[in-house]
Amino acid sequence: MKRQILIAKTAALIIAFCELLPRVGNTAQAAEDPARFLGVESWRGDFHHDVSGTYSQTIAGCTTDYTIGQSLSASGIILSNLSELDGQWQWENVEEKIPVQGSVTDQAKSACPNPATTTIDLDYVTGPFSLVIDTNANQYVVGFGGISLNLVHQGVLGTDREQLAISWGPPTTNTLPASGLILSGSRILTLDFNSLGNGAVAPIWAYFSRTMQLVVTWTLIPKPEELEVVVESDDYEDWLPLGDLKDWNKAGTNLFFIARLQSTNGLPPVASQAKNFKFELLQVSSEPGVCLNRPHQEFADTKSDLRFEARFNQPPLVAIPLQIQNGGMTATTPDGGYLSARVGVSSFDFGAYGELKVTAEVNGQTIVGYWKKDPTKAQKPLLLPRRQPTSFIADKWKEDNNATGLADDDDSEDNPTGDGDKGDGFSLYEEYRGFSQNLKHLRLDPRRKDFFVLDRLRTADSVRGIYLFAAQTGLLVHPRMRAEEFHAPFGANGESFDTFVNFNNSGSAPHIVDQHGIAIIRRQVSDTSSSVTSYAGPDPDIDNRGQGGTPVRYLTISIDPRGSGWGTVDNYNGSRIITFSGSATVAHELSHTCAVWHHGDKDEEEVMWQNKNGVIFENFLQIDPRYEDNSSALSDVQSWFPACTNTIQCTNTIQIWIGVPQGQHSGVENCYMRYNAAWAYRKKNSNVRYDVDEIDGITLCKTATGTGINSTNRPNNLQPRYGDSAPKRGNCKGQLCVSDVYNLCDLHNR
Repeated sequence: MKRQILIAKTAALIIAFCELLPRVGNTAQAAEDPARFLGVESWRGDFHHDVSGTYSQTIAGCTTDYTIGQSLSASGIILSNLSELDGQWQWENVEEKIPVQGSVTDQAKSACPNPATTTIDLDYVTGPFSLVIDTNANQYVVGFGGISLNLVHQGVLGTDREQLAISWGPPTTNTLPASGLILSGSRILTLDFNSLGNGAVAPIWAYFSRTMQLVVTWTLIPKPEELEVVVESDDYEDWLPLGDLKDWNKAGTNLFFIARLQSTNGLPPVASQAKNFKFELLQVSSEPGVCLNRPHQEFADTKSDLRFEARFNQPPLVAIPLQIQNGGMTATTPDGGYLSARVGVSSFDFGAYGELKVTAEVNGQTIVGYWKKDPTKAQKPLLLPRRQPTSFIADKWKEDNNATGLADDDDSEDNPTGDGDKGDGFSLYEEYRGFSQNLKHLRLDPRRKDFFVLDRLRTADSVRGIYLFAAQTGLLVHPRMRAEEFHAPFGANGESFDTFVNFNNSGSAPHIVDQHGIAIIRRQVSDTSSSVTSYAGPDPDIDNRGQGGTPVRYLTISIDPRGSGWGTVDNYNGSRIITFSGSATVAHELSHTCAVWHHGDKDEEEVMWQNKNGVIFENFLQIDPRYEDNSSALSDVQSWFPACTNTIQCTNTIQIWIGVPQGQHSGVENCYMRYNAAWAYRKKNSNVRYDVDEIDGITLCKTATGTGINSTNRPNNLQPRYGDSAPKRGNCKGQLCVSDVYNLCDLHNR
């Protein structure tokens, strides 16, 4: 209640004193914007009040001696509680009693007719000290608090105490400084009768003096409103960059951010606004194309993969149209007054990365933004996409693919294990950036080995063969590649087919090796071709490419169309088996391109048999053709020979394939890497030749031990046809190797 009374008294006197004081200060020159003061949250005020002097006054022969001593300093007064009224902004202190230094020692002493002494000492200083700024008028007014005094009168009747309130000083109007934010000055007021009112400045006796002056000084140091810029986005946490496979000049996706100006307590600013918001893209990737194999290198530009586009930074997508500059690397609001701004970032690559820096110009200062969910509030650029500082890969993709913690150049996947050589030739970043398959974007599996296939046949056998290969190897096969999704189109300018698949790399992103896929093509067969032959590579006779390397050694597999379709073979027990030889052939040749070898190499592929008047000779040695049930196969064998035209002496010759132990036909019977071309095999220590049919396998073996027809435990005491696989052969799953890092002809010393 006391504070309210003092404030009311002081306010009344301030009104009166305002009319007495002249307005001072220079006319504002070209200077800083006065609005800068509105960004001040609070002020630290240092105030001084000083009146001193002595004089005597004689009335009716009685003299009174006066001593005036008022020297007070109030330091560190905080003016806050910002409020606005009719365009004027006011700060004031909230303390009821303000600590001061100094003293008030006014005294009046009279010797007649009744000796008396009146003294005054300080009780406390009260508010409000205030500051009012009118930026339109370029002025400020400093208001001062009151002084509560104790008046003690000692006379013949005893001691009388009374509380007295006087003003610290009248309010003063001043011109705002042309620059800076510190407000300081002083005012001098002559204490005469016209300046007094109810003892508000000095005890009432001071009006008798005509020479004393009140000196008031002040210094106000600003404490700017503590502001920050917060950057937020609803989609940032889960966002992955995209490109456009069909039109690589178009953005594949957009990511929008909002920058907000706020107080550090999270509330909107009391008075400040941003003059502008500035968005900058830094350290942006410029990988060729939009992914590793789209488009071709001659069309793959190296423009920045992240950009600000004008069409995505205009209403209604953003509230404030942004000015796009610096080739799409900078977006800025026009100068004005803003609390927030929205920006759209466009992605032109599936592996795009960069940084987003957000700044706001507020009250002549630049504030750097921070990501809303960063507990440290680090004012630094935001990594795009959400990622680790040492990685170009989105954390979201790593989290979804169990790859968190893996380096961008990692190629350590071991599924399937194969020969123990890890990886598929693609770095983790390349698997993340991805590939075009049949114009559909594909990010690879960082935990499995990937394998690309172009099927130029698109027959039932090729499709089944690819799926058989995928199912048995465990590789993650991508079978729908287009020719243009490899490095060079098939047959372009007469060159060999180039299946280099991760060709769009700049060298700045992790790259393990120039990795290749495989194209399945049709073997050109002449009318005079006698044998059905498919092979891996452009020619089986070039550089011994028939088996044992990784995709770079082959690029293609050539499939003889005459070996396609369903067929039947005779089983040893007289039954017949339906088989699909074409698909097994495709799986067989694809496995060669993954370093899988035959079960052996010892078969006799060009053995000459002769038919002399119904008697069969092998290299001039008479033989006895039989079935495995020991019944004669002579009639069947004779049907293999051309019909005789000379009935007197009939001799025909044919070339047949004899399977031998640990040759191509050995090992696991149902493995599709085992050959099925043998016409016969030899009974041990005998001239008996068993006439046989061989089945196509449909599995990829895990052992070298012979099974089925090659087992040591055949029924009816039949000998194994070809026995176990040759040394270091068989166990085909244990030979798999797909990474072109290991491009060796004899990868396993086989």
